[in-house]
Amino acid sequence: MAPRHACSRFAEVEDFTATECACGVVDATLVEQYLDDASDLLYALSRGQIFGLCEATVRPCRCCFCGCCLACCDIDAIPLRGPVVEISEIKIDGVVLDSSEYVLLPRDRVMRVSTSDQRPPGWPGNQALWKPDTEDDTFSITHTFGMAPPYPHWIVQANVELACDMATWTIKGTGALPANASSVIYQGVSLSLSNRARLLEQHVDRLPAVSRFFGIVSQFGGGGVFSPDGVDGWKFPLS
Repeated sequence: MAPRHACSRFAEVEDFTATECACGVVDATLVEQYLDDASDLLYALSRGQIFGLCEATVRPCRCCFCGCCLACCDIDAIPLRGPVVEISEIKIDGVVLDSSEYVLLPRDRVMRVSTSDQRPPGWPGNQALWKPDTEDDTFSITHTFGMAPPYPHWIVQANVELACDMATWTIKGTGALPANASSVIYQGVSLSLSNRARLLEQHVDRLPAVSRFFGIVSQFGGGGVFSPDGVDGWKFPLS
């Protein structure tokens, strides 16, 4: 198992084993599952603001209306989900562009550049999404984004504390949180991540580190969903 939403766990087995919860939990694989699940819950609790390193290959398409671009600007820059750590590869018509042919701008936008006095070509506005990105008439960007380790101590502590409560419930049948919130994947109960996060919010005062985490991320402005659609007219199907 690996975090599906947080992309990577915020704490490691060594962080968990340094606590009293390590007593009775000797399977490192099981500890990783607790930490992974707790990381996803923290992602949901932060409304998607806190997540680890993610890698995605997107297939940008420009939205058009009556054959005209919805948005035109002097710089043809594509907004990527950030914070962008690295652009691994850009392909056009199945050909990998040299890294000298594009540049990452502030606010996580990528722009084509030219090594001559000629204006660089713009990005492809459309493509055949049904084709793999190794063929003609395709366009893809593979990039890494998110928060790189080492993670802040307040995030690590919240991850370990929540994983610890899950372990305590599994081993002893008791814990700070309701059964559905703390051990849903181990008890065969079907409950969405968002519902589990809401349960956690209702009882967050029982877990000091998680309560501190919730208090800090609440000051960020409530979170949101990355959606570049609209202003720049781009959509980003996954490859």
